[in-house]
Amino acid sequence: MAHGLMWGAARRVSLRWVRRARWAWLAAAVLAGCGGDGGPRAPWPPAGTVQIEVLDEAGLPADAHGVALRVADGPWTVLRSVAPGRYAAGVPDGAGGVEVAVRCDGREAASRLIVHAFALDEGRRLVVSYCRAVAHETWKVRLRARLPAAAVRLAAAGSGAPAGVFGVFPPGGRAELELPTTDRSGTVQTLALLASDAHGTPQALAVERAVDVLDRASGVELDLSDPGPGLRAGVPLDVSWSPAGWRAAYRLHLLTASGAKLVLQEGVGALHASLVVPVPAAGGAADSDWLELYVEAAADDGRSVYSRLHRRVTAPPAGFHMDLPLPFWPSGYRPVFSSGLVFPGLVDNAPGHAGYRFRAMRAGDAREWELDVSDGYLSAAGRTAYGPPALEHVPGFGDFWWPAPGERVVFDVFSGGFEGVDWQGYILAPPPIGNFRHLPREGQRVRVSRIRGAFVAGR
Repeated sequence: MAHGLMWGAARRVSLRWVRRARWAWLAAAVLAGCGGDGGPRAPWPPAGTVQIEVLDEAGLPADAHGVALRVADGPWTVLRSVAPGRYAAGVPDGAGGVEVAVRCDGREAASRLIVHAFALDEGRRLVVSYCRAVAHETWKVRLRARLPAAAVRLAAAGSGAPAGVFGVFPPGGRAELELPTTDRSGTVQTLALLASDAHGTPQALAVERAVDVLDRASGVELDLSDPGPGLRAGVPLDVSWSPAGWRAAYRLHLLTASGAKLVLQEGVGALHASLVVPVPAAGGAADSDWLELYVEAAADDGRSVYSRLHRRVTAPPAGFHMDLPLPFWPSGYRPVFSSGLVFPGLVDNAPGHAGYRFRAMRAGDAREWELDVSDGYLSAAGRTAYGPPALEHVPGFGDFWWPAPGERVVFDVFSGGFEGVDWQGYILAPPPIGNFRHLPREGQRVRVSRIRGAFVAGR
């Protein structure tokens, strides 16, 4: 249930104590796993095992409805948690790759099944986040700001906010927004505000850190009328290639270290642009914050290609040169998802290619298959494509949805190459990269070919 900020003192104190106790427990658990008492700890997982961590939407450990693992084409082994949200399984010497199946929730209406297939030399630790739903406390933070003379737009984001908000106001006037936020990152959060002109060019940036959203019942008020030194203009963006006839677009984000994600600048149909980027400054961006540039080209048939680049705000003030991958999925391609191969007859040999992601969704509800298959697994298994595993006789999975012959299924397929980050870092610690749990790495560049559409099962 949503709650306003004007709560009684008793409610405020009790909720804050509960939330901070929860996060204190998590910090203690992390320290306990990292040798917090000063003594050496054995690495987990130990040699010869695979570790699986299941997290809920708040980033806390949570047992899944079902977890199973198999090596090569052997039998599935159902795993029991060794601690909340933690599973481990031994693997034989010489095993090339494994498959791990995770069913997040047993409720039919919210079922989600994820299968990761990866080579053991790519890593032995699998993180499945957002697996279990969490009931979040929700508030609205009132934001007030005086805008610069040329600004007509105010945008805001926060480390606990599900999405950003914006509004249009008189030039140089007073602006007021309400930002819905949750307790997903605790009650002490980061708030980021950006004032822009009528063309979307940033004029002033403010980042308020360590804001206790329960204590600020009257809201947050800022003066952005003096832009200050926190922005650098004239940083070039050049996109070297885009498929003919496809729509190009870009977005530049600020990612704060605590998880706020603010759109700084965006454009449609532009392959060349002049960007305004934040630099470290008091009351603005910090050394620990990141820039994320996302460039996409899309066709009308459901195909798209995109590149994503991460860079510290402290990086030298060079421009952004982005190149898009070649469209890998041909027009009219449809996958097979009926005891056959998910992407038959297609092999992506692009430089830096790491693997594929396939999602099949039942139209109109939340049931979803997700298959994440690395090139390392396909190589270890001697295959060029992958088929959905037979899980109907595995305890905890047998009653999961399988597309019936003739059923219309919505699909989403990715084929990706990654620089500066490996398959484990990008796929096995699932996106979105740059959210409040998964921060990016310097120089990380992602290139992905994607197709979305629908097909009829069994054909």
